[in-house]
Amino acid sequence: ESSEHGLALVGDGIHALVAAERRSARVTGPASDRTIDAVLRFLLASSLLDSGGLLLHASSVIRDGRAWLFAGASGVGKSTIGAHVGGQLLCDEAVAVTVANGAHAHATPYWTARPGSAPVAGIVFPGQASERRWLSLTPAQATARLASCVGPLLPESGAEVLAACSRLCRQVPAASATMTAISDIRDWLEP
Repeated sequence: ESSEHGLALVGDGIHALVAAERRSARVTGPASDRTIDAVLRFLLASSLLDSGGLLLHASSVIRDGRAWLFAGASGVGKSTIGAHVGGQLLCDEAVAVTVANGAHAHATPYWTARPGSAPVAGIVFPGQASERRWLSLTPAQATARLASCVGPLLPESGAEVLAACSRLCRQVPAASATMTAISDIRDWLEP
């Protein structure tokens, strides 16, 4: 629930009041790591969006000095790809992306991560199938797919999310990749 004082996040005996400017929060109740994590993710996602960036549910690997983003829902293989595709794992759960001076991926502390950042080489939406396929996406197609990987944010942020996704997807190539094995992705990423 929103008010002029901020946004209240309430549940399971926890009450978090996020300040109106969305830069700080006060959590009361039996705070757990999960509660603090949820509030911090919300603050980070809001802060990034305010500057035109995004917090993506994705893993990222740096290869040849450039970051590949593997974005999608839980269970599609993002973390597995990050661990096995080769290169330096930036992070395997949430990636901060800025676009002000070219698209850059930045590590976040979720879950396995190494401090760092790199220019974004491309965005891959992985999936598993009985046959391998790499399908280049238009910026509009990539924007539609990427918007579901952003957040957590408030529903009224939708227009800003779409604008930020569109900016990113016009700057870097994106593809849908169905694979039968991790080596499929590795092969596609080779220069």
